[in-house]
Amino acid sequence: MAVIHRYDQLPDGVCHSLTVNLQGKVFDLDRMLHRDQRNKIDAPVVKESLRTRWQQFVGISDQFSKTDKVLALALVGWTSSIFSFFMVVTVANLIHPFPNEWWARLWKSFIWIYFTKSVPTTIWFTIGGISDIRALFKTLATAVRDNTDDGRVLQEAQLVPSSCATPEVRSEQPDVELSH
Repeated sequence: MAVIHRYDQLPDGVCHSLTVNLQGKVFDLDRMLHRDQRNKIDAPVVKESLRTRWQQFVGISDQFSKTDKVLALALVGWTSSIFSFFMVVTVANLIHPFPNEWWARLWKSFIWIYFTKSVPTTIWFTIGGISDIRALFKTLATAVRDNTDDGRVLQEAQLVPSSCATPEVRSEQPDVELSH
């Protein structure tokens, strides 16, 4: 494994990222994406319940379906129960060591549990992945593309997509870099 001794040996992207991050400047992504500040102010205030806080902690958002929520909670429950079991067995083993045969039975049962869980999970992910790829190709086949979109971010006043503007308007609009 090579050891990097000089900064010029790092890839350009990493050097640039480090330089920008070490300067401590904040980039206004909302401004670049032309997000309206009024939407933030007028947004309704939602009172959080214990349930929403727990779901937020677990990572469940509004985009989750009921099935997704059940699966996410089952995953968190399974992981928490395994961790709790590990802690109890560790403390019990420190107080009174278990024989080797007990450990062999424990790991044999763990292997069988994980194997029986992995087979249906693999099938489920395969079916879901194939259906998602089919949906992707269907969307790509019917997607309407804007051939004038070259990825540039233009002046803030330019709120009309270039595909809606006339060719004369598009040619008159200068490219402007957004300042920090």
